[in-house]
Amino acid sequence: MGMAIVLSDISAALFWESQSLEGPHALRRVMSLQDFGAPTARDVERARNLLASLPCEPLHILVGSRLDRRWHPGIVAHSCTKELPTGSFFSIGEGMFIASPELTFIQLARRLPIEHLIHFAMMLCGVYAREPALRAMEDGCPEPLFAQRRRLSKRAALITVDDLRSYVNELRGVQGRGLKGVQLAIQALPHVIGRSRSPMESALSMALCLPHRLGGFALPQPTLNSSVYLADKGNLAGGVRWDSRGLPYFECDLVWQKQRVIVEYHGDDGHFTREGVARDARKANILLGEGYSYYVATLDSMSASKFPEFAHRIRLDLHRKFQTTVKDFEHRGERLRAMLRQDYLLGCRLDDCGMTR
Repeated sequence: MGMAIVLSDISAALFWESQSLEGPHALRRVMSLQDFGAPTARDVERARNLLASLPCEPLHILVGSRLDRRWHPGIVAHSCTKELPTGSFFSIGEGMFIASPELTFIQLARRLPIEHLIHFAMMLCGVYAREPALRAMEDGCPEPLFAQRRRLSKRAALITVDDLRSYVNELRGVQGRGLKGVQLAIQALPHVIGRSRSPMESALSMALCLPHRLGGFALPQPTLNSSVYLADKGNLAGGVRWDSRGLPYFECDLVWQKQRVIVEYHGDDGHFTREGVARDARKANILLGEGYSYYVATLDSMSASKFPEFAHRIRLDLHRKFQTTVKDFEHRGERLRAMLRQDYLLGCRLDDCGMTR
């Protein structure tokens, strides 16, 4: 068997985007990894076979020495000579490893702007996976890929925001000095919110809560996919859940519990059927009757003409003043919302392949 091969960077990011840590094929975190370096041609072929469902060319790998950054067709080698925190790798096959979600976050900080880095971290800490984009890549038509939606599925979060914070704090020590990506990761972390259920839910949260300099409305962070308990147990409609104590509640997308404000994102087709519309209307009526301010966002709500008014209405219910010294705030907001609609991980892959978007 050849030397251990470690997948990293954008290859690891695309892997984690579609991967779950639960189920029959659960992965194992490796406490330490000593012997990893330049892969053989056989190692590379094994890695390609393992990642057959992903757009994996070129393959990004991590080597332990600059001397191991040998050229192989379809390989981009990144060297790391620093000692990494315990648990920085997962085993994905015999002699095959991958950078952990936490390490991948640091690696992507060298490549992504802070807006996309925050969004990527919210995916790692979110409760959804995204189908691989291989089919569209093989079709040779990258442009439609940025307009079409890739299917989502539920999963437990790969890591928590606290996991990410702990890892970054370890890297801030002596061993992390000079490691590219750490400083931008430190800047991004305060804006990461856990338990997002979709890319657009993350985008909506960011557009509302990022600071003005990044194009957001600087609102306080909500709790995502939070349980909102109902005081009135009578005449409850479908969609209500019941906990182990027999108490009724709704799970809502964005919740500011103290101010009793809820924002729901309706993005999938299930919300727009006759049954979906009726179910959502019943849910809204119950929550309004409980004294909550209730808002519904759609893709159309994120447009340049509609989002500012939408955000200001929420701001008023949160009792927040709007004062900004950012002169081009409107332009920055439009730019932010446009950025968050991009399939940026696939964009990195297209850049690797020399394909235009």
